[in-house]
Amino acid sequence: AEQRAVGPDQLLQRRRQLGEGMRRPRVAFIEWSDPLYVGGHWTPQLIERAGGEHPLNAGGESGGGKSFPVPPSAVVEVEPDLVILAPCGLTLDMTRREATALARTEWWRSLRADREKLT
Repeated sequence: AEQRAVGPDQLLQRRRQLGEGMRRPRVAFIEWSDPLYVGGHWTPQLIERAGGEHPLNAGGESGGGKSFPVPPSAVVEVEPDLVILAPCGLTLDMTRREATALARTEWWRSLRADREKLT
C-alpha cells in the first residue's frame, strides 16, 4: 500500500470531519491555584488543536490573551469535562500538594470532572 506523509493541516481537517456534529470537550486549564488563574497565551490554541475547547479563555487564531484570575464559580459554571492543573514554575511534588488542597474544596468536589477522575 502507498504511504504518504500527513501534515498537521490534514490531521486538523480530519479531526474536524470526524468531530462534526459532536460537542468538543470543555477543558479548564488551571495555571495557578490560589488565586485561580486560567491558562492563556498559546494554551487555548493547544487545547483547541487537540480537539477540545477552553471556554474560560477562548483562543481563536490569535491566541487566548494573557492568563487571568477567575473565581471558582466560573470554573464550576462551565462544567469542564477535563481539568488540567499545571501551575507555572512548580515542581511535580509541589503541584501534587496544590492538587490535594484543591480537592479539599467544596467547589472542586462539585465538578463532574473530579467525580469522574478527569482532573
